[in-house]
Amino acid sequence: MADMVPQSTSSSIPDKYRVLTRIGLGLYCLTNSTTAIRKQETTPSMKSGPNSNTHIYSYKNASELLERKKQLQVILNAANLTDLSSSEDHDAVQGVFRKSGWETEVSKFPVAGYRLDAYSSKTGVEIERSLIDAIHRSLFRSLWAYQQGQLDSLVFIVPTYKEPRYSNVTQDIEAFKEILPFPILVVGVEAGRE
Repeated sequence: MADMVPQSTSSSIPDKYRVLTRIGLGLYCLTNSTTAIRKQETTPSMKSGPNSNTHIYSYKNASELLERKKQLQVILNAANLTDLSSSEDHDAVQGVFRKSGWETEVSKFPVAGYRLDAYSSKTGVEIERSLIDAIHRSLFRSLWAYQQGQLDSLVFIVPTYKEPRYSNVTQDIEAFKEILPFPILVVGVEAGRE
């Protein structure tokens, strides 16, 4: 990684080719980006996003995959819209995805009533503002969709200040990592957005 960071003196690579800024031990962000993405699951959570009101957890390099798919910025823009304190906030976040060409309320599961809040190019998004149990159900359903080749990454947009609390979601992903084969991005939003 040192070859990609301008502050490094351990390499002869010219600075113009160095695109990362080190923001902590094992943590880097794009030099021209305001978003600091967590690179390893074992690193403490980092604040990121335009207003520093968003927390990002990237499991199995989800942020890199979503960046390559040109989906990460849409996800962060949608998450930065609100604090998820009301059902109207949920609808507003879905609206951002819809306007960006994503499908909403999509079923990729054997039971028609099970739906993803947003879906595009095998990326599913769940906007959850009620219970940690809903996260567990989404993980279980997403395992099925992944096995069927319909899903290659999952995104949770959750509050940091109430259930299903961001810290609980990331803790549960760590606890279940032995059975979670696909990349997962968790975006935690803080209270008090306008």
